[in-house]
Amino acid sequence: MSNRYRVYVSGPISGKPSGNEPAFREAAQKIERLIAADTVVPHDLYTPDSPCPCVVWCRAMVIDLDMLPKVDAIYFMLGWHESRGARRELFEANRLGLRLIFE
Repeated sequence: MSNRYRVYVSGPISGKPSGNEPAFREAAQKIERLIAADTVVPHDLYTPDSPCPCVVWCRAMVIDLDMLPKVDAIYFMLGWHESRGARRELFEANRLGLRLIFE
């Protein structure tokens, strides 16, 4: 694992085509280019293994929230405020004292 600055990318996933993955990848590339940081994209942390969207969301949130203590900052993509998961990540990031970056 790298000792470089690590930034978690947060934003809307549920209800978006392809889980909004292309926008997450674009945001990660922008962060890596602008501040030379390693990025964490939630799509890389888990693979949905249940046909039930609620189960998938809950499992994903457990994994995502577990990642936050391992990063230095969290980057909120446009539309983050419409995402229940991103709002929960903001709460946890504040609790942990992470640097908050808003697109």
